Amino acid sequence: MFSDMRTKICDVQKSGFYQKRISPIQSVNPEYWNPDYVLVTNLKAFFVNAVIKQNLPTNDMVAWIDFGYCRNEAALPNSKSWKYNFNQNKFHLFNYKPYDGKPIEDVIAENDVYILGAQAIGHKKLWSTMDDLMTNSFRDLLSKDLVDDDQGLWLNSYLCQPEMFELHLIPDHQKGHDPFVLFHWFNTAC
Repeated sequence: MFSDMRTKICDVQKSGFYQKRISPIQSVNPEYWNPDYVLVTNLKAFFVNAVIKQNLPTNDMVAWIDFGYCRNEAALPNSKSWKYNFNQNKFHLFNYKPYDGKPIEDVIAENDVYILGAQAIGHKKLWSTMDDLMTNSFRDLLSKDLVDDDQGLWLNSYLCQPEMFELHLIPDHQKGHDPFVLFHWFNTAC
């Protein structure tokens, strides 16, 4: 079903233009060489939207949280419950820093992370729009001979329609901080 997308990702990753553009320090990261990783992370909104279309979520607010987010007990709330009054009219992403206008091409080339890819939260009615934004962001990057994982697509989607989003600032792991604060900072059930 997604073999065409995977082929496009692979073609970009193997292109001389792309390889020259990417900082050599970043080339070890899977988003720069593994088309399967890029494909799966690019499809997060698609997967959530597919679940919503099947009427599986019982709540109006639906979250994507990477499996690796709960890598230890400290990331989970002591209450084992998660309740937070997220604005239902906004799509919620979590950022390390405010966007400073850096061109998306440079953001990708340097792996400069603004929005963390591990979690996203939105009302069921917003996930379809998010899926469309992610697909359009993928196409936009392809038109620039670029690909990126979810973090680049979340950022590009935000830049295309910022009024749809609410960003929540969290600690930057690249500065030695623990970014796994979702269930503690955004939880009234603690």
